[in-house]
Parts: sequence; structure tokens; C-alpha cells
Amino acid sequence: MRLLAVSLLLLVQFAATDAHGVDCDASARAVTQDLRDAADVANQAGAFRSAFEAGREALLTCPQAEPLWYAVVRTAELGFGTFPVSLGGADAADPVDAARHAADRNPKSARIVTVLARLTGTVAAAREAVALDPSYAPARTALAAALVHAGQPDQALALLAAGPDIEAAPGTRTMRAQALLAAGRAGDAVNEARRDLNANWPNAPEPFLIMSVRRDAEETLGLALLADRRAGEAVPHLRAAAGLGSQTAATALKDIKR
Repeated sequence: MRLLAVSLLLLVQFAATDAHGVDCDASARAVTQDLRDAADVANQAGAFRSAFEAGREALLTCPQAEPLWYAVVRTAELGFGTFPVSLGGADAADPVDAARHAADRNPKSARIVTVLARLTGTVAAAREAVALDPSYAPARTALAAALVHAGQPDQALALLAAGPDIEAAPGTRTMRAQALLAAGRAGDAVNEARRDLNANWPNAPEPFLIMSVRRDAEETLGLALLADRRAGEAVPHLRAAAGLGSQTAATALKDIKR
């Protein structure tokens, strides 16, 4: 019995260690902390790039570690990956390719499948993410976005009913505003779109780039104000969104001037 107990202890100790003696759990914890810290530093871009590189390097010796795959594909989704790249022995040409490899390796990871759903924009992929974990707010938001794109805003609004998990997710209010706008409820969309502009998310379920959240909020508010026939109020928000890189806002501004 004592020999069996010792054997089990050794198995537990080495379960997270790869063939080269690397502690994969420790690597995953370190990269996960880097990813969490990136959302709160002044130089978010540099921090996300560092997290991507750290995750990529760690996957060389820990190709089965889900936290490492998530760190890589999430930072790549945010625009801070370097491609083409080899990830855990698989070649990835772009972020979508990387997310597909990650999902193949981790088919039960709702957060990785959610990244893939956002990158592809398909209802099918988003439904798969929600099925893996119906309580994961980013998965529901991804499905809502896909439904709005597919012309089903009412279904999207039903998914994004107010609740503490939804309110904690950056950009969810903006997504609700986009669904309201698509449903022809411009006035309600204006009220909802304003809420992300001054919000903060101390308990966000995943890392986020504040610039992109603000860009989308400004763009959506500007478009909602335009739809509500309030062009004068829309202009400053569209300018702000265009300044943050929104081509949709830039085009809307040109149309106003015509």
C-alpha cells in the first residue's frame, strides 16, 4: 500500500511536467498572470505582445496546456500576434488559423472556442462556444454579434438580458446597442451605447484592449444618434471612433458632409 501511495504521489508531481522536465503548470500560471496584467498597464500593446511571445515559447515544451493556447490566441485576436508562426508544433498563418489549432487541441475550452467564434463571426461556432459553457458571458456576446450580423437582433437581445455576468463583460452594452439599432430601436440604442463610454470592468472574465472597447462604443453611439436623426450630436462620437481606427465611423462622417 505504501508503495502504491508513493507511486500515486509521483504521478501527481510529474503530471504537469513535460518530457524535458518543464513544469507546465508553472509556465501556464506565469503567462496567465502576464495576460491579466496586460489589461491594467499603460502600455497595453507592449504587454499583450510580451504575453503572446511568452505563450508561444512555452507551447514549445507544453503543447497540451490550455492556458497557454488561450493566451496566444486571445492576444493574436487583439492584434498582437506575429504571423506566420509555429504554435505547439502546428503552423499558423494567421489568428484564425491559430484559433482553429487551439480549438482542435482544446475542444472543451469555451473561452478558446469563443475566440474562434469571434474571429470567424459564424453563428455555428458561437453556438458551439455557448453549448460548452452557457454561463460564459463572452460566448453569449459572440453569439449575439453573429445573430445581429445574420439579421436576428431580437434573438441577440434575448441572449444579452441584463445580469451581473453580462454587465462585467467589456463591450456587452455596446453589443446590446448594436442589436437595438438593428431592431430599429435607435433611441434605446443611444441610451445603451452611452453606458460603455464611462464604464470600467474590474471583474472582466477575460483580458481586453480598452482602446477597442472605446472605439466600438463611440462608433455605435454615433451611428445610433444618426439613426435617431441627431446628426449634430453624432459627429463628435464618430470623430472619436474614427480617431481610434473605425473605418465605419470615417465613412459615416464623409456621408454627413455630402
